[in-house]
Amino acid sequence: MNPANPSDAVEYQLYTGTMAAAEVAQKFGGLIAARFRRHLADGRVPADRPLLTAGATHEGMPVGLALGAPQANCERAAVHSLGVVPNHRRRGLGAALLGALERNLRQQGTSTVQASYRSSIEHRAALERILERRAWDAPRAVRRLYRSSLGTIRHAPLLKANALPKGFSLFDWRDLTPDERDAIRRRQDSDLTGAHPEALDPFQLPDRVEERCSIGVRRDGRIAGWMIVHRLREDVMQYTSLFVQPTVHRHQVASVLLAEAIRRQIHRTDASRGVWMVDLANASILRFIDRHLR
Repeated sequence: MNPANPSDAVEYQLYTGTMAAAEVAQKFGGLIAARFRRHLADGRVPADRPLLTAGATHEGMPVGLALGAPQANCERAAVHSLGVVPNHRRRGLGAALLGALERNLRQQGTSTVQASYRSSIEHRAALERILERRAWDAPRAVRRLYRSSLGTIRHAPLLKANALPKGFSLFDWRDLTPDERDAIRRRQDSDLTGAHPEALDPFQLPDRVEERCSIGVRRDGRIAGWMIVHRLREDVMQYTSLFVQPTVHRHQVASVLLAEAIRRQIHRTDASRGVWMVDLANASILRFIDRHLR
């Protein structure tokens, strides 16, 4: 634990170290970014997961927090949260906390640290000033977030798509067999042709999969793609992972998968909204959404 004084006007105690996620939530709950706080509350971040923490106190009360963790190979790391209580802002505390976290991550062998945030967050300008002060690269947009209500999307042209090419058939994702699950993982581990991007992994967030909407597609009896839907909140579905293996019918099959998942949300659930994100580098999918879903 290392005390520091990042401001001449106010004396802080700055502590750096590793805490279990549950301990961080107990001590610094109100300072954790809302999205990461939800992940802690719903178990997406396990209670015993170790998190690197730089926390500041003033007169015994927590007033600032920077939170991060290395990724699997420890060469890269993510900053999950950076927060300072309102009456202690504009004193250099946020930059000091981020700097302490960066040093802690470097000691863990991390060479690259990244942070992701939505452009709509309330204190975006302040965050970007801190990143600039810490000599981070200029931020760049990487994904586009789409939102829709069922009242709007039920009239989308896409929902007319229901015809699969010959040899293709839909199935409920919960009926995926153990052998098929193993085949998907083997293909991914071997980096074979047809392997899916990591962001489209169908097995992520297993506790949040909405089985009534998530579907797969087989081609001549073999897995050819999937549309995995997660329930984010009681009234919100996230269309997380849409993937079809390379084929001359790829866009047609993707259209049917997405349309069927949306129809299932409309008719089988009480969720009234849907969200999805698309990489800005994926020009074909962006054009597809603009043409069929907006």
